[in-house]
Amino acid sequence: MHRRINTLIERKKLSGFDDFIELLKKNPAELEAFKHYITINVTEFFRTPEEWGVFEEDALKPLTENRMEPLKVWSCASSTGQEPYSLAMSLAKLTDLKNFKVLGTDIDTEALEKARIGFYPEVSIETLPEEEKLAFFIKKNKGYQINEEIKSTVEYRQLDLLKFEYPTDLDLIACRNILIYFSDEAKDKMYEKFYECLKPGGFLFTGKTEQIVYYKRYGYKKLTNFLYQKPETASEKQRE
Repeated sequence: MHRRINTLIERKKLSGFDDFIELLKKNPAELEAFKHYITINVTEFFRTPEEWGVFEEDALKPLTENRMEPLKVWSCASSTGQEPYSLAMSLAKLTDLKNFKVLGTDIDTEALEKARIGFYPEVSIETLPEEEKLAFFIKKNKGYQINEEIKSTVEYRQLDLLKFEYPTDLDLIACRNILIYFSDEAKDKMYEKFYECLKPGGFLFTGKTEQIVYYKRYGYKKLTNFLYQKPETASEKQRE
């Protein structure tokens, strides 16, 4: 990141970091362009399938069984939409579409616009089973369009994870392969806020390399290195 920012400073013919910061403070368009420049939008449908399978079995199935109210799901680094749509597709195999709502957020407005469109090149879904392609996509030109039924279950919104104005009363938070880019201090605050935003019994789905070492400090139960749960009761939390 240091190298990339230096390249940008040179390109704009600025004298250094102080001048660059002043530019970002005074010019909202430059700040937005900088966000796009440093944001890393690497994602795919059902990323790391072996983890996704465990997640479906240990989190999604319990959440959808004997459900009395719609599930509230948050994909907090949604990029161009593959993760929120994957969540919606997994849930659609377990329950009726009216029984859940997925919120996808990202800081990158260009990525969010692509997510809202929901059109992906053929290479993006080549690893998906044929039955899922038929059930959830429409072949169009040289790619695939997410069908309207799945699109209707997902809402997109811009959100800066460092502002801590998060959605609440959530049953599930998917925050995968993004926490590695934050400082330990920021991650500490985010884990606390995620816990506050989850309903009792709700799940936090992270990347396998982002395991929460001190999960008990925040109150979570650890199910795997990438799946954590907010206890149903205060006494259950104390036992942890």
